[in-house]
Amino acid sequence: MTTATALGKGARYRSGDGCQFSSKKCPPGVGMDMTCELPFGFVWTPMAPCPEGNLAVVDCKGEALPPVLCISCLTYINQHAKLHPRKKVWECPLCGSDENVLDPALVEEGGLLSSALSTTTVEFRQQFHVPDAPAKIQCETYILVLDSNLSRDEANAVGMAIQATIAAREDDGTEVKIGLIVFDKSVAMYQLGLSGMASADLCTIKQANSDEHLANRRIQIQCRPYLASVKAGDDDLPSLWRCLSAVYGTTLSGDGIDVDSSPEEAPRPLSRLEKLKHRKEARQREQAEKNKQPDMSPVPQESPWIKAQNRQASGHPHRCTGEALQCAIDLATVSQSKTASRSHVLLFTNGCPNLGDGSVVASTKGKKTRRSSNPSVQRLKPDVIEPERLTSAVQYFESLSETAQEHEVGIDVFCTGAHELGLPVFQAMVEPSGGYVIPHETFTTPHLKHNLGFLLSETFLSKSKRETSDSTVAPSSSHSSTELEGCLVDMRIAGFLSATHLVGSGELLDEDHKGLLNNERSAFAVGASLAAGRGFATNELPATEAVNETLTRLSLGRFDPLATLSVMLRVNEEYPMDDTAFFQCVVRYVEKDGQTLVTRVCSHQMPVSKDTSDFLESVDEEVVPVLLGKEAVYRSMFGREISDENEVVLAPDKEQLERLAYEAQRDLDATIQRVSGAYRLLCLEKSLKSISVASNGGASSSLDFAFPPDLAVALGRLFHLRRGPLISIEPIQSTDDRAEIRSMFLRLPLEDCLHMMAPSVWSSGSVLVGEALRESVPAETLSLWDHCIIAADHEDQLFVWSGQATLKPEYDAIREQFKEFLLERSQNRFPMPMLHMLAEGDSMSRRFTSRLSPSHADPPDQQLAHFPALSTLSTEELSALRSKFRFYDPNADPSFRGWFWGVASAASNSKDMGLSLCE
Repeated sequence: MTTATALGKGARYRSGDGCQFSSKKCPPGVGMDMTCELPFGFVWTPMAPCPEGNLAVVDCKGEALPPVLCISCLTYINQHAKLHPRKKVWECPLCGSDENVLDPALVEEGGLLSSALSTTTVEFRQQFHVPDAPAKIQCETYILVLDSNLSRDEANAVGMAIQATIAAREDDGTEVKIGLIVFDKSVAMYQLGLSGMASADLCTIKQANSDEHLANRRIQIQCRPYLASVKAGDDDLPSLWRCLSAVYGTTLSGDGIDVDSSPEEAPRPLSRLEKLKHRKEARQREQAEKNKQPDMSPVPQESPWIKAQNRQASGHPHRCTGEALQCAIDLATVSQSKTASRSHVLLFTNGCPNLGDGSVVASTKGKKTRRSSNPSVQRLKPDVIEPERLTSAVQYFESLSETAQEHEVGIDVFCTGAHELGLPVFQAMVEPSGGYVIPHETFTTPHLKHNLGFLLSETFLSKSKRETSDSTVAPSSSHSSTELEGCLVDMRIAGFLSATHLVGSGELLDEDHKGLLNNERSAFAVGASLAAGRGFATNELPATEAVNETLTRLSLGRFDPLATLSVMLRVNEEYPMDDTAFFQCVVRYVEKDGQTLVTRVCSHQMPVSKDTSDFLESVDEEVVPVLLGKEAVYRSMFGREISDENEVVLAPDKEQLERLAYEAQRDLDATIQRVSGAYRLLCLEKSLKSISVASNGGASSSLDFAFPPDLAVALGRLFHLRRGPLISIEPIQSTDDRAEIRSMFLRLPLEDCLHMMAPSVWSSGSVLVGEALRESVPAETLSLWDHCIIAADHEDQLFVWSGQATLKPEYDAIREQFKEFLLERSQNRFPMPMLHMLAEGDSMSRRFTSRLSPSHADPPDQQLAHFPALSTLSTEELSALRSKFRFYDPNADPSFRGWFWGVASAASNSKDMGLSLCE
């Protein structure tokens, strides 16, 4: 992605302003009591496009960086550096070194670095010039791995989505190649390069495990036309459609599925009763077809491939996913060695791996199964995933995907189906390359095209195509032949601060990988030479101790504008505090052309607060809950700590997930209790009135005396997080759904996380009186008035809910307005959300109402105080509204106030039951 493209789409990513801190000021001292038990840290989306005016671009006019590094700690020069024009040096804001010689020509008006000293974010762009190497990445290869158990319509939809994505590409001279692999009991590699016919090489499970077959397969890949070349912008893929038609019976033109239809036209999710009804109708149609007179025509009505698929459909579906993925990786790696290319494996499946390597299901070989003699009453049992085999499968696919990553092959997975998928297995496939696992209700909706288009156009593996020296050796070390791989992230933090929690994608690198990078060598060499010319000692530089103590380095699998890191910090006792705290975050990636290295530098500086009250007044009500929320969700997946002493559970079973979720809830409760207790003590030390007025312009409820008023909205979001699928175990969401949403929450930007924590709700007001409005209302059950229409946004789910008195057609215009409002609000969101049109009394409306806080459990006076609009209802209407929720257990699902006062009261033992999320 070029900078121009990124800036053009900056409206989608609002996290492009650099690091977003939980406070505008640094804590005043050591200990959680100095922050009122609140977290201090930041959320950063390194590769999010920057808004216009917030980014300065420095074109280095070649390979070499100018002398922009502090020769002591390797910090980049920035707007917070102190310039001394007379001495011609600049002072580093991180380590304080003032022996960095300044070239005045670079910083004068019009100089190369003049813009770098006036903005928070700076991009340095370097061009690679490699002898005897291609000028750019010449080819992008997409290997499609399709489950033969997909329905005909879903396979057709996959082909349509691929075709639409390629047709939307700009013709930049890059060749696109497509490969197709279909799997069930065996793996079929189709020769898409052949014209006029569908031909495939078949590989069985036994063959896949033999060394001889692996060697022969690589030779075949080099000799046979498994890949078909397609021009960017081409909307016709005849070879792909020919092979899909042979396997699934799809039409060659891809007609029948409109992937460009809008989300509201997509099939809505069906209730269980509707699904049973449709299945019954399908069985009746099938029986009616069997009762017809047989066709005596000698011409076959179906191809042998279709007949074989129909016969297989009547039996248990098989998926040798591991062997299919191995074939895809071999095809990608061997093919890309012929040219400068980048490969992408796209897996489409509707079930878990149940055969061969990576299977999560126990083998049925040798076991007797009992089947009915009447085919019409046979029922196929779904696969039962075994925890032990799930763990082994995760390890297998981790190893396989790491091999793919080493060969610059990215993997993404698209899932569908009604049965358990074993999602941790697919997450293990994509993790090394920074890929995504995207479950879909069905592939026949516009969601597949939208999600696939984002992955193929906005994300890519970042890797240079040139011989470089080792990426982290000292300046005097000899060169070796390794490549710059992945996206490298640096976080430099003031010496008196230490990072305690880090949540997000990527791999944390140790101290052996914190040295000077290749692209920085020339800049350091020039800077050191200038310093030596002024008489400064440079033989012990850069200072290894200073670099190791202030630098945290990570490696990310791919360029992804949504990839986000959250970091919690604390003041340490080892170094004296300064008056200000300096932070610099750097991300490096190679653009799609493989020849342009981008180094984006974000620098921030903030004052140290005078005391706890001063710190509390500067907190950010959006960043604080996201910091705590990401840590809580992380603990619900992996536990409180991961160390060499604790065994890492790769694929926790149901009991382990429940235990982890319970501990995460207890830890969140303990955090809230400690914040409340610290705030009350602070109020006793200071004037209660002055703190309350300064924070919120006057206390309005008892809650303001028990929790910082500026964080009241944040507290509500944390409550919704606690009771929702991100942490809790609830019956509405399956294990796979929870695994997917939790994984997405850990990697998405701040704004998306806020939407995921708590739904945003709007009401039309009473449609019976006056013109319909669209006013924000609390996300609680007492917002569900009979004569109102509700719109709600919960990131991946959009809802339009209609009360009983609004079901008449005359109110369809209001529903349409709310629908358009939600679609416009989420039009560029990834993954594409599902829109639900619900009515009061529908069984499916539980999907929405379960996400609302049960405020009907509060006393009437508190209900009115929290939601004043209830006072406009008559006594009868208010009574009817409360009576909607008669079947309710306050112990199982407490209201917000019931939960908070149960946790924050002086008699609560919450802080002893859990561990603070900040610890």
